[in-house]
Amino acid sequence: MYGVSDDRCAAADCQSATIVRTVNGATQTLKKGSNEYTCMENNGVPMCMDLNAIEWAQAWQTHAPPPDKVGFIYMLNGVTGASNTDP
Repeated sequence: MYGVSDDRCAAADCQSATIVRTVNGATQTLKKGSNEYTCMENNGVPMCMDLNAIEWAQAWQTHAPPPDKVGFIYMLNGVTGASNTDP
């Protein structure tokens, strides 16, 4: 469904989340959700995050100072070995 596999959608609660995908560095919204979470696939694994976590991820990727907020990122269907040291 919308770039997040149907069998993983239930685990990622993407029924009410905004669904996005990134193609060639550009993020495309595939479905606007009704809650505060955004979901995408990361190496074939669904990942969802709230707005504060999105700000943190953008700071991490651009080596900027992180925001002084608590954010939540979750992956409920396992991970396939993504590197979390440096984008």
